[in-house]
Amino acid sequence: MNNFTNRNNYREQLCGRFNQIEKPICMALVPRWQYMTEESKELAKRLAISGAILVISLIVVRALLPWVLTALAVWWLWKLVKK
Repeated sequence: MNNFTNRNNYREQLCGRFNQIEKPICMALVPRWQYMTEESKELAKRLAISGAILVISLIVVRALLPWVLTALAVWWLWKLVKK
């Protein structure tokens, strides 16, 4: 029982008072963020921004790809008909 009490005290120190049943344990999205160097933090931020840009780009390309292929097919047909 003593170990359980110590664990709850530790959680209260980290996250404030909380009801263990209703609220999840307070956890950082990036573990040990406060201990990371500024260079490491910047690298992590750049990586997250690059990943977000990549995902958005893939969504846009996926949405536009059928239109581009259709336009290309129409252009090839137009060139064949003009000959």
